[in-house]
Amino acid sequence: MNNLKTLLAMGVIASGLLAGCNGSLGAGDNGQDELSQGELVLMAESDTPIRDVPVPIFFKLDERKSRHYAAGNARYVDHYYRGRADKYAVVTFYRLQMARSRWVPVSDRGSGGVLTLDFDKGSERCVIRISDKFDLFRPTEVHLQMWTTGRLPPPPEGTP
Repeated sequence: MNNLKTLLAMGVIASGLLAGCNGSLGAGDNGQDELSQGELVLMAESDTPIRDVPVPIFFKLDERKSRHYAAGNARYVDHYYRGRADKYAVVTFYRLQMARSRWVPVSDRGSGGVLTLDFDKGSERCVIRISDKFDLFRPTEVHLQMWTTGRLPPPPEGTP
């Protein structure tokens, strides 16, 4: 019983310390970011399977469910990542980090507990679905799909 009380007390203290971070985790050079003060900022993994698509730190690729294919200038990626973070913090992470990787936001939507973000970059589309299992012991899942579209860049001005 004393061990349980000790664990609970340590948990309360740890949550109080984490709440005092003031959003400085992963912030830019000046200690501030586009986020309001007090919001937790996730950092990006330094080595990711897809060079121009960030992954939150401590999120791991589920290799059993994931696949990818590249040929010439085309690529197709269907990756699943799992990690422990609030799904809304993961959404904020992708909004910030995808812009830093020059992805342009197209749309955001939510349905059935799944939050979906769409991005474009050149002739590629990236759709990121973020969900949690409404369970303390199950991680948040990020389903990332990226593919080369059939769109061509516009011709240079003055060409017939």
